[in-house]
Amino acid sequence: MNFNQLLFLDISGGELFIILIVVFLIFGPKQLPEMAKKLGKVVYDLKKASADISQEIKQEADQIKAEFINAKNNIEEETKNLNEDLKKESEKIKQTLNDSVIDAKKDLKN
Repeated sequence: MNFNQLLFLDISGGELFIILIVVFLIFGPKQLPEMAKKLGKVVYDLKKASADISQEIKQEADQIKAEFINAKNNIEEETKNLNEDLKKESEKIKQTLNDSVIDAKKDLKN
Protein backbone atom coordinates (compact mmCIF):
# COMPACT_ATOMS: atom_id res chain seq x y z
CA MET A 1 0.00 0.00 0.00
CA ASN A 2 1.32 3.41 -0.95
CA PHE A 3 1.95 5.99 1.80
CA ASN A 4 -0.17 8.50 -0.10
CA GLN A 5 -3.09 6.07 -0.02
CA LEU A 6 -2.93 5.94 3.76
CA LEU A 7 -3.42 9.66 4.07
CA PHE A 8 -6.90 11.05 3.98
CA LEU A 9 -8.26 14.51 3.23
CA ASP A 10 -5.46 14.97 0.68
CA ILE A 11 -2.77 15.74 3.28
CA SER A 12 0.77 15.61 1.95
CA GLY A 13 3.83 14.43 3.88
CA GLY A 14 4.97 17.98 4.69
CA GLU A 15 1.55 18.98 5.96
CA LEU A 16 1.39 15.87 8.13
CA PHE A 17 4.83 16.67 9.56
CA ILE A 18 3.70 20.22 10.50
CA ILE A 19 0.54 18.84 12.13
CA LEU A 20 2.62 16.38 14.18
CA ILE A 21 4.98 19.19 15.33
CA VAL A 22 2.01 21.36 16.39
CA VAL A 23 0.44 18.44 18.28
CA PHE A 24 3.79 17.72 19.93
CA LEU A 25 4.16 21.36 21.00
CA ILE A 26 0.61 21.65 22.32
CA PHE A 27 0.35 18.39 24.22
CA GLY A 28 4.00 17.61 24.95
CA PRO A 29 5.93 14.37 24.75
CA LYS A 30 4.25 12.81 27.80
CA GLN A 31 0.70 12.98 26.45
CA LEU A 32 1.54 12.10 22.85
CA PRO A 33 1.65 8.27 23.34
CA GLU A 34 -1.61 8.41 25.29
CA MET A 35 -3.26 10.47 22.54
CA ALA A 36 -1.97 8.11 19.87
CA LYS A 37 -3.42 5.18 21.81
CA LYS A 38 -6.80 6.92 22.09
CA LEU A 39 -6.74 7.83 18.41
CA GLY A 40 -5.96 4.21 17.52
CA LYS A 41 -8.85 3.01 19.68
CA VAL A 42 -11.23 5.50 18.03
CA VAL A 43 -10.14 4.39 14.56
CA TYR A 44 -10.53 0.73 15.56
CA ASP A 45 -14.01 1.39 16.98
CA LEU A 46 -15.04 3.27 13.84
CA LYS A 47 -13.86 0.43 11.60
CA LYS A 48 -15.68 -2.12 13.77
CA ALA A 49 -18.89 -0.07 13.76
CA SER A 50 -18.62 0.35 10.00
CA ALA A 51 -18.15 -3.40 9.53
CA ASP A 52 -21.13 -4.12 11.82
CA ILE A 53 -23.35 -1.68 9.93
CA SER A 54 -22.25 -3.16 6.59
CA GLN A 55 -23.05 -6.65 7.86
CA GLU A 56 -26.51 -5.58 9.06
CA ILE A 57 -27.26 -3.90 5.73
CA LYS A 58 -26.15 -7.04 3.88
CA GLN A 59 -28.34 -9.25 6.07
CA GLU A 60 -31.37 -7.02 5.54
CA ALA A 61 -30.74 -6.92 1.79
CA ASP A 62 -30.45 -10.72 1.70
CA GLN A 63 -33.69 -11.04 3.67
CA ILE A 64 -35.53 -8.67 1.32
CA LYS A 65 -34.13 -10.55 -1.68
CA ALA A 66 -35.34 -13.86 -0.23
CA GLU A 67 -38.82 -12.39 0.35
CA PHE A 68 -38.98 -11.15 -3.24
CA ILE A 69 -37.88 -14.54 -4.57
CA ASN A 70 -40.50 -16.25 -2.40
CA ALA A 71 -43.21 -13.85 -3.61
CA LYS A 72 -42.12 -14.40 -7.24
CA ASN A 73 -42.28 -18.17 -6.81
CA ASN A 74 -45.74 -17.92 -5.21
CA ILE A 75 -47.01 -15.75 -8.06
CA GLU A 76 -45.58 -18.14 -10.65
CA GLU A 77 -47.22 -21.11 -8.92
CA GLU A 78 -50.58 -19.35 -8.64
CA THR A 79 -50.37 -18.31 -12.30
CA LYS A 80 -49.61 -21.90 -13.30
CA ASN A 81 -52.55 -23.20 -11.24
CA LEU A 82 -54.85 -20.56 -12.74
CA ASN A 83 -53.78 -21.51 -16.27
CA GLU A 84 -54.45 -25.17 -15.55
CA ASP A 85 -57.88 -24.35 -14.13
CA LEU A 86 -58.69 -22.21 -17.17
CA LYS A 87 -57.64 -25.00 -19.53
CA LYS A 88 -59.82 -27.50 -17.66
CA GLU A 89 -62.82 -25.16 -17.74
CA SER A 90 -62.32 -24.39 -21.43
CA GLU A 91 -62.17 -28.12 -22.17
CA LYS A 92 -65.42 -28.62 -20.23
CA ILE A 93 -67.08 -25.79 -22.17
CA LYS A 94 -65.76 -27.20 -25.45
CA GLN A 95 -67.07 -30.66 -24.56
CA THR A 96 -70.45 -29.23 -23.56
CA LEU A 97 -70.69 -27.34 -26.87
CA ASN A 98 -69.71 -30.45 -28.83
CA ASP A 99 -72.34 -32.47 -26.98
CA SER A 100 -74.92 -29.76 -27.71
CA VAL A 101 -74.02 -29.78 -31.41
CA ILE A 102 -74.28 -33.58 -31.53
CA ASP A 103 -77.66 -33.46 -29.78
CA ALA A 104 -78.85 -30.74 -32.18
CA LYS A 105 -77.78 -32.84 -35.18
CA LYS A 106 -79.65 -35.84 -33.78
CA ASP A 107 -82.77 -33.73 -33.26
CA LEU A 108 -82.55 -32.42 -36.84
CA LYS A 109 -82.31 -35.93 -38.24
CA ASN A 110 -85.40 -36.99 -36.37
